[in-house]
Amino acid sequence: MALRINHNTAAINAHRNLQANDAGMAKTLEKLSSGLKINRASDGPAALVISEQMRAQIAGMNQAIDNSETSISMVQTAEANLSEVSAQLVNIRQLAIHAANEGVNDERMLEADQKEITNALATVARIAEQAQFGNKRLLDGSNGATGTTTGSDLEFVGANLSTEDSATNGFEVRINQGATKSNVTGEVALTQDIISSGETLTVIENGRKASYTTTGDDSVETAVQNLRSEIRKNGLSVDVELGEEGTLQVSHKEFGSEQGFQVSSSTMGVLSSEAGEIEVAQAGQDIHGTINGETATGKGQVLTGIGGAENTEGLSIRYTGELVRDIPGSTDTGISGEAASIEGAEGARIKVKAQVTRRVESGVAFTPFHFGGHMEGKDMSDKYPEGSAPYVVGEACNTVFTYGYDSVTQMQES
Repeated sequence: MALRINHNTAAINAHRNLQANDAGMAKTLEKLSSGLKINRASDGPAALVISEQMRAQIAGMNQAIDNSETSISMVQTAEANLSEVSAQLVNIRQLAIHAANEGVNDERMLEADQKEITNALATVARIAEQAQFGNKRLLDGSNGATGTTTGSDLEFVGANLSTEDSATNGFEVRINQGATKSNVTGEVALTQDIISSGETLTVIENGRKASYTTTGDDSVETAVQNLRSEIRKNGLSVDVELGEEGTLQVSHKEFGSEQGFQVSSSTMGVLSSEAGEIEVAQAGQDIHGTINGETATGKGQVLTGIGGAENTEGLSIRYTGELVRDIPGSTDTGISGEAASIEGAEGARIKVKAQVTRRVESGVAFTPFHFGGHMEGKDMSDKYPEGSAPYVVGEACNTVFTYGYDSVTQMQES
């Protein structure tokens, strides 16, 4: 029997054309439903690139419009406050002119006018202090100077009209003592046996008291957590942690010598050195240092140029780093910095760059130079006479080691 292949060319062509029409109809319906001419890159690669660029520009313009509207709202807020200030000043002028009429006013009327003027002045001061948009103060003068810092752990806090322009080099900042928190560390570990016996832990801060007595159902972790809950509930500004050896560590949340608290424990050494006695925590320290070589006062982590300082009066910076790092045979000379910048109404700028500096004393005259990173196999004997200068190595804004040397032919970080 002969074999024969049945086919229907017309039907095959009709089916192919139907599939093509279905695919075209699907794309058309997709464009109609989405409202977009280009839904994927295959619809037109070049046109897609152009449309995406336009979409990005439109998004940026919309955000710029939103920014402008927010700025307008801030200006309107400032304007409303200034309008109130203007009204108070007009009232003060009116009262002053009224008080000038000595032929009619008696002593009581003058006293009443003076009280009203004093109240109006207090209102103006209150508006200037409290006017804000979000968290941004508008009229208190805090925007009169802005600052930037270079280097880790330093930040610009503020300046006033007495702060001088630092020019492009900035003001050198030197931190001799970092701020610390008031703290207490227990000498005896908080064990399950102590907890089961009903240990009473008490913390007192700024007139507020938090106390917790453990129960047999508590573990060490839950006892610490329950003490934290009592502290939060009573509004104490302290933190409680459990040390690696199981001892309790209580510290104030704020830095400086003005912050403090008291502790007590029913077991000797868990918090207080004597059972049941209230013990004052070790006091914290304020930051100590200088700005541009001029005396500055420290409060917590904030260092402020003193009144009467030639260039840095009113300039405040915050240092959040630590100075302590053990290097055998070295003495801690603090932090030296190079630059930070503030810009104000008259273009004042300050630059600050912090580096932790340690010096190995060798009796030579030091004329340091600085560079970041490591230095190995560097011959510098032609630049610095033998025994006359140190070298500094380390990562920028981290640790800088300063050494005296007799011969510099090969140097590396030790």
